[in-house]
Amino acid sequence: MKIIRSLESPYSVIRAKAFLVLLQVLMNNREMLLLCCNSRLVMYIERDVRKATPGKEQQSGNEYLSKCLTLFICHTVHELPAILDDILSVLGSIVGRKHPSPTQSHQLKQSLPMMAVVLHLLTSQLKLMLELFFLKI
Repeated sequence: MKIIRSLESPYSVIRAKAFLVLLQVLMNNREMLLLCCNSRLVMYIERDVRKATPGKEQQSGNEYLSKCLTLFICHTVHELPAILDDILSVLGSIVGRKHPSPTQSHQLKQSLPMMAVVLHLLTSQLKLMLELFFLKI
């Protein structure tokens, strides 16, 4: 939560470093993405994407912020298919069953909340960023 609060800093370098720290956290623990999204992470990304938009004369802090945001967004985009695969795998294992087993119930409780992450990202203005990213690939 303290890292998320750092995204409120008026200094772009501090926000950029906060995105790098969050990137490292998310690389080690994908489930933290849900907590981050529930803590208004997407709003901070949208704000900083607008501030660090290429095409303007950028100060070095904004250029650094732009590069850190690109790394963070790329990692997040690459995590989405894995999140969806996990959810679909668990749902696929219970298709046709009246009652899921205790193990399947546990897997559902772990994976289904991550659907909120997909919802956060797809309903945000980042959708345009995600589409542009996929066009570059």
